[in-house]
Amino acid sequence: MGYFIIVPISERPIKVVFRGLPRGIKVDVLKKALVEDYEFVVYKVVQLTRFKTKETFELFQATLPNIEVNKGIWKITSLLYQKIEEVKFERKTGSIQCFYCNYCHHSTANCGFKPRCIKCCGQHAKHECTNPLETVTCINFKGHVASYRGCPMFPKSIKKPAINERKQITWRKTDHSISSASHFNKKRFQVNISPESPTDMDRVKEATTVIYIPEEEANEMKDILYVLNETKILFAGSDIKWLASQLRRQNDDVDKIHLLIKHLNSFSPPKTV
Repeated sequence: MGYFIIVPISERPIKVVFRGLPRGIKVDVLKKALVEDYEFVVYKVVQLTRFKTKETFELFQATLPNIEVNKGIWKITSLLYQKIEEVKFERKTGSIQCFYCNYCHHSTANCGFKPRCIKCCGQHAKHECTNPLETVTCINFKGHVASYRGCPMFPKSIKKPAINERKQITWRKTDHSISSASHFNKKRFQVNISPESPTDMDRVKEATTVIYIPEEEANEMKDILYVLNETKILFAGSDIKWLASQLRRQNDDVDKIHLLIKHLNSFSPPKTV
């Protein structure tokens, strides 16, 4: 049976992207400068390219082991006599794919599955494949290679709605006894004043205001409060503000789940007196 490993965040390599360097600089020269000038330990340096056209950018990514000496890389401001800007590497092409077994959500370095050819779906590596290109077969579908992102079985990225995206407003029958503001807020206000009593200012001040909320929305609000209360209990003792900041930095759903499980109260080590 195959498997793949989810590496803890504390053990994952540091991936930093440099901006401000010339497009034509050699990656070997850049790696040598990082090692000799700043004494960093560097796995590799690559130049980023456009996914479809392979057009090179003026962006270079360095991968370093997550050790103490390499954490100072975020503090450098110049490289090869050029002023640079550093940003954290963020994947823009959706879910990652292993090019050893060609399944998704993990990389080749952490794969424990049997090899599957990206072209013919055979149990061998792609460089060992001798089948012609006319016989391409996907591991999940037919008629294309396993890395084809148009495959119906390829994981689709969840598009996050824009902040300024307008919400769809559904039309409904207007009740002229209720103001437009009450319709917009989805709340109805009724002032109970006896019709035979004089409507002077003192009586208006003493009137009772009743808020009507649709039953469906009220039940939904109860469910939300219940989930929030249970979440508060599960993460009791955790720094919620710090946890929220860490979640915002994660792009992959698996990483978010791993981070949440790690900080659950039931999974925390027992406190010693």
